Amino acid sequence: MEPGYVARVAADAQIISSSGATLRASRAVRSGDAVVMALMLSSTVPGAVAVTDDSGNRYAMVADVTDSYRHRTLVFASFAGKAIRPGDRFHITWPHASKYHVSVEEFRNITAARGEAAGFAPYDHGSRPLAVGISNGCAPGDLVFAAVGSNSGPAPQLASGWQRLPELKLSSYRLTVAFRRAARHDDCSLTGTSTAQWETALVSLR
Repeated sequence: MEPGYVARVAADAQIISSSGATLRASRAVRSGDAVVMALMLSSTVPGAVAVTDDSGNRYAMVADVTDSYRHRTLVFASFAGKAIRPGDRFHITWPHASKYHVSVEEFRNITAARGEAAGFAPYDHGSRPLAVGISNGCAPGDLVFAAVGSNSGPAPQLASGWQRLPELKLSSYRLTVAFRRAARHDDCSLTGTSTAQWETALVSLR
């Protein structure tokens, strides 16, 4: 069965000096489905980031990037997990951040992470290419998931074929989440343009 998107389960963005956050599920997640979390931390410091939920599901960090401005964007995933009820909590901890953006998405027929890639570029007052590719490729039918953190400009423009989910925005800071289904073995790159500083965490899921 082909992988597919179900719905957003939770989301939040806050300007607050913190070392963690708790989100509540706005809807149920079916047992066996995958939960994929995109997280952007601003003015952060190196260290471990961890995710848990009230159902006891295990979350693995499947993509991670930190740029020269101390912005960090990560993707976590839980595969074939236990059901999550509306109101159940997601708990996230990190060393420190001045802002955070987080989205939690449900997918069906996803069981593992295949490959990951990361990249970033500074703000330079002009439009320039955004390109990140997974070097070991994808299998046709894999779902490619992208989390793009950006600052000091509009959201990036992505190449056709990407399905964008609702953006999370704080002032000039944005978290853009998108996905697509790979049609070929080499169809696992995120391309587009950006006038903002950006960092991208990209992962292929099967």
